[in-house]
Parts: sequence; C-alpha cells; structure tokens
Amino acid sequence: MAITTAVTTASSISWTILDTDASNSNKFFEDKGVFSYAKNYIDGTGILGGVNTVWHSRLSITGAVKKQVLDLQSLTTTVFGKSFTESFTGVKDVFIQNASTGLGYSANVHATGAAGWTNVFGGESGNITINPSSFLHLNSYVSGWPVTNVNRELTINSNLGSGLSVNVCFAGTSG
Repeated sequence: MAITTAVTTASSISWTILDTDASNSNKFFEDKGVFSYAKNYIDGTGILGGVNTVWHSRLSITGAVKKQVLDLQSLTTTVFGKSFTESFTGVKDVFIQNASTGLGYSANVHATGAAGWTNVFGGESGNITINPSSFLHLNSYVSGWPVTNVNRELTINSNLGSGLSVNVCFAGTSG
C-alpha cells in the first residue's frame, strides 16, 4: 500500500467595530478587517513544508488520573482498519481543541518531566490553558519542532478530572 500525506493548516480572525454614537450624527466610523493564514504541506520530509505523517485522536480524559500523556515517539491510532504506531522525529503543526462545553472544563497543556517536549515551547514547559469550546493551534511551517528521546512528551491535564473531551492532531515527519 502506498501512502501519501496531504495537510492544509488554516486559521483566521475577522472583526467589525462600529461607532454609532447618536450625538455625533454627522460622522460614522467603522473598523473592519481580517487576518488569515493558510499553508499546504507537501508529502515528504523537506524543511519547507514537508510532512509525511499525521496523528489524530479524540481523547476522553476520565477518572482519578486526570491527565493524558502523549509520547510523540509512540502514538497509536487505527486507520483503514489497521493499528499503527506513529513515531515523530519532528512536528510542524499542533492542533488541540477542548471539545467540552461545560463551564470549568479546562484543559492544561504542558511539557514537564524528564522527557517533556519543551521544544514546542521554546525550551520552557508551556502550561497553556485551553478553556471549553476553545483551541490551541501552533504552526512552524519551515522547520518544525524536533522530537527526540529526551524531548517527546506532551501532557494534557483536566482541571476537573472527569469528562474532558479533547481533539488532538499532530502533523510532521517520521523516520
């Protein structure tokens, strides 16, 4: 079986701000705009936009442990009815969505411990909170973030311990 990888990443924000002050009837001010970003990755391992592997999962964090540790060198998934283990050497796109909608169901993303994937956070531990119905999207189109034996684990904690639903996707290189 020949497998090729195609990934598109996109993000945008748009706004409209109106000044409708009734006391200033001769003037009307409007500030309107959009910032957007979109890139297509190519199949391969090249430094400019090359990816050859994608891993995604819908995680449910339940029970007393209150966390999910993602080892980027040992992520399992089922695709086309077969189980695969993905082992990243580098990651170029990270998408983590807190799919929970209830108040207080926050997810904390961090890279701590002996094998914490601190490369994605500039050598730091991260500790980013993703509130309900929100997401974190990190992208490094050119060179990505390396994954090594001592820099490979990303942890997602639930502040409530049970019932947190999180969608995760990594795109990058392996092998």
